[in-house]
Amino acid sequence: MVRAIRAPKTGKAEGARVLLPGEQSWEIWALDSSSASLAEGNCPPGQAGSRLRANSILALPVQEVVVVPIWLATVDRSVMEDMLWLQLEKRGLVSRSRPGEPVDFHVIARQDERSLLAVTVLRGDFPEELCVNRLSDYRLLADFLPLSGNQLFLWRELGRFVMAFSRDGELVYAQSLPSDSLFGHVVQEALCSMLALEGDGTLAAIQGVTAWGSFSQADLRELGRVFGCETAQAPRPQPRLFEKKRNLLPASVKAGHQQNEEKKRNLRMLAGAGVLYLLLLAAALGQVSWLFWKKHGLESELARNRVEVETIRQAAQRWEALEAAIMPAGYPVEILYRSTRHLPAEGVRLVTFSQEPKQALLVGEAKDSAAAYKFLDDLKKDPELGDYAWDMPPPKLLTNDTAQFRIEGKSKYAPSHKP
Repeated sequence: MVRAIRAPKTGKAEGARVLLPGEQSWEIWALDSSSASLAEGNCPPGQAGSRLRANSILALPVQEVVVVPIWLATVDRSVMEDMLWLQLEKRGLVSRSRPGEPVDFHVIARQDERSLLAVTVLRGDFPEELCVNRLSDYRLLADFLPLSGNQLFLWRELGRFVMAFSRDGELVYAQSLPSDSLFGHVVQEALCSMLALEGDGTLAAIQGVTAWGSFSQADLRELGRVFGCETAQAPRPQPRLFEKKRNLLPASVKAGHQQNEEKKRNLRMLAGAGVLYLLLLAAALGQVSWLFWKKHGLESELARNRVEVETIRQAAQRWEALEAAIMPAGYPVEILYRSTRHLPAEGVRLVTFSQEPKQALLVGEAKDSAAAYKFLDDLKKDPELGDYAWDMPPPKLLTNDTAQFRIEGKSKYAPSHKP
């Protein structure tokens, strides 16, 4: 029995860009969750880089991958990867000398402490023209087609026949065959693969055969007779957006992505350093501006007070000039009198007395240094000489065994500098 399947309607899409193999040539499709539109046909991967957006997807043709089911004697996810690698190495699909080869797998069934894995491996001779750094993800064309049930699907990719078996809608085995005719080599391989999959428990009896593309009614009837099930035919469906990612990124593309990420990271660090530099520069300029504003404020305040300060300074100078005439306590004779009354009856004598404004000088001789220091101490203790700070360098011993001293008295009201 042959029945027709209605092709899905075409809709305008603005989602992901997908480069996928058409029946005869490569095509670029725009997909989103609800629509699909053909953006460009006959576009080889080597020429598609400039036509793709960043983070576009490549749908791998079956001829560039190996899709096989593998049973593992475990249901423990933590050991599956190592066990799977041993199985793939045993079959010659991967090598321990090439760690990190792209291998994708997921569990599609568990039975009697065993797990059935759908495994996809990039072929060792993966073509360089499909390694496009602009692509962010590599998946299978079958991921974008509506596989369902337990069926055999047939379609054409880039002029080759593809047979794919599904279990509960999951792709478990696929093979690409170069042939001009469906019958003969293609059907024979499909029949042998079906028997092998049924033999190891991967498939039960298939429920139908779906042929996408141009197939004659005679071919479809013959397919139904060979496989003993219902056969359906329709144009190959438009691709649908498949959200789940696969671990099928070629090594050279992965290295290119890592380099791009490194460049982006360096640019982010450089941008961060630039922002930090600008912030520091802005802070420095703000500090300089604040200091300039402060300086301008102080200069303005000085300018406002300059006349008043000058008036006060001149008044202080006049009072200072009058001090000697209006304050008897500062007369030289008075200072000399107050100083000499501390001279002992003998042992200390004054040789010279002089006085300048705010300063007095007493030069004399003492019988020894102790007598000179005693005289200095008496001057310091005199409350009537308290307006002066008295100081004396070490006395100088003379040849006649006397000590020459020099006592300086500086007024506590004397300015620290000359105006």
